[in-house]
Amino acid sequence: MGKERIPRSLGEALSLRRSYGAQPRMGGLATEERTGAAILPLDGCEEFTRIDTDGTLVHIGAGCTAAQLSKEKLTPRLLRRCAALCPEEKQERGSLGGAICAGSGEVLAVLETLDAKVTVASECGRRTMPLRNFRRRTGLNLATDELLCEILVPEKDTGVWAYERAEGGLAFAAVIHWERRRLAALSVAFAPGEGKTLRYREFEREMLRLSEREARARKDEFLEAYRRWWPEDCAESRTVLLGRLERFLQENHI
Repeated sequence: MGKERIPRSLGEALSLRRSYGAQPRMGGLATEERTGAAILPLDGCEEFTRIDTDGTLVHIGAGCTAAQLSKEKLTPRLLRRCAALCPEEKQERGSLGGAICAGSGEVLAVLETLDAKVTVASECGRRTMPLRNFRRRTGLNLATDELLCEILVPEKDTGVWAYERAEGGLAFAAVIHWERRRLAALSVAFAPGEGKTLRYREFEREMLRLSEREARARKDEFLEAYRRWWPEDCAESRTVLLGRLERFLQENHI
């Protein structure tokens, strides 16, 4: 294990990251795995552990732990529930940023449902991007001198939500909102295994503005569209997760 270099601020952390290629550690767990690299504990930096709002978005420090997220009223209800279900031994050790970098499917599904964005920083400035653009098939969209510093989610927390986990790293997360009996918002994400998330955004857009009656009449069509869309390399999880989607639709007037 490399030598620990303890920063007192974001600026100092970024300097150490650039100078030593230090390996970030949040909530007690490393967010990268590089033998011999210096360790950069970020728990003591306020910028990585605070939660606040700008009136539109909630800014969540990447070092926030599950224990912190489950108690903070600014945390969206869906994410708060996910954090509360985190195993007790990980409540103070696991961080949101660490879970993202490690590819926790359960956490990624919740954040995808919330249309989360992330901000990464270096001494040259900051970049903000959708979460799905940060985690790519080729690896994290993170330069060697950058740190994941915060996660952004909408402050508006309306609608009915659901979150369920199953064995094998499977998870289901969804939010639905009706206005005047028409579908105003629908967001559904699945974790068919660790490091993977699925969300059928195009089809969600097709469903918007349908009335309750129109949505119920097309329910079988909706479910069949999801079955056809489901990737073959995730076929083993299809029955379990689409079954949960069907129950969620039934529970919410579809």
